[in-house]
Formats: sequence, structure tokens, C-alpha cells
Amino acid sequence: AIQNAKQEKLITLMGGDESPTALLLADGKGTSDLSLFAQADMASIQLNATKHKSNALMACLGDGRPLLALTHKEKLRLRGMTAEDGTPELILLNEKKEATWRAGK
Repeated sequence: AIQNAKQEKLITLMGGDESPTALLLADGKGTSDLSLFAQADMASIQLNATKHKSNALMACLGDGRPLLALTHKEKLRLRGMTAEDGTPELILLNEKKEATWRAGK
């Protein structure tokens, strides 16, 4: 881990034979961070805007399907992915996690 003068972690790299590889980057101010995870069959990137309680997640699932999720104020607002049958799906959600617009399945 690499830390700044205030002992806040800025860069952390982890991994091992049986554990996923992870790279964590932080701005040192607590306002944003970036996480990259990789396993044998899955990978993801997550960007957190902590100050605004928002994040973006992009992943490749274990079966190879892509996933995109956008969250605002800790509520999922947009999800895009490919269904198991290969059909793409995009869903916009309201504050109650109800679909307000859907394309695909």
C-alpha cells in the first residue's frame, strides 16, 4: 500500500494464488476511489464518487456477459446487461427501484 502524509491509503494492490487480484486507488480526500478486481473468470471496475454517493460498475460476469450499473444516492438507477439467452437489456429505475423504462427482455 502507498499512503500519503496523513497515512491515508492512496494505492493498494492485493492478490494471491487463490484470491482475486485487486487494485484500489483513492484520491486521499475521501471524495472518490476506483476499484479493479479480477478472478479467473470475472473482472470488474467500480468508480465511486463518495461525496455525491454515486458510482459506476462495469463487469464481465463469469459466463462472459457484460454488466453496467449506475447508482445515485445509493440507489440503482440504470442497469444494462446481456440476458443468458444473449438478449441485451437496459433498464432505468426510479427511487423505489421500479423500472420506468425498459429495452430488451
